[in-house]
Amino acid sequence: LGLIPTVKKYAEAIQDTSGSEIKFGVTGTERRMESYLEVMIFRAIQELLRNALNHSQANQITVEMDVGDSFVMVSVEDDGRGFEIENLEQEPGMGLKLIKERVEMISGEFELTSEIGEGTRVAFKVPEAVL
Repeated sequence: LGLIPTVKKYAEAIQDTSGSEIKFGVTGTERRMESYLEVMIFRAIQELLRNALNHSQANQITVEMDVGDSFVMVSVEDDGRGFEIENLEQEPGMGLKLIKERVEMISGEFELTSEIGEGTRVAFKVPEAVL
């Protein structure tokens, strides 16, 4: 299917089963990418949606993708309970840490913002290799 249709289908399925509203938006040119990049981006979005539903207890989640000429940028934002970023290293889960590590491993950028009661936003930008 390709990355964007797969993410859209996954987000719709999660919305149908969770009761949370998931908005999905894409800008740029939809096209196939190297398979490792498509898989990494999909798995990251999958983990971020699970976090928003299971830990953040979000009612509304927004997933945005920007497919540029030489990069892919992803943002997942929720209206959940948020958390203190300083405590991330002590958290038992590996999800956010693993996403950050994988993004940085391929020379990408990772950004995490969260405040108690204000939700969480995770954004990352990775260089794109087009097939």
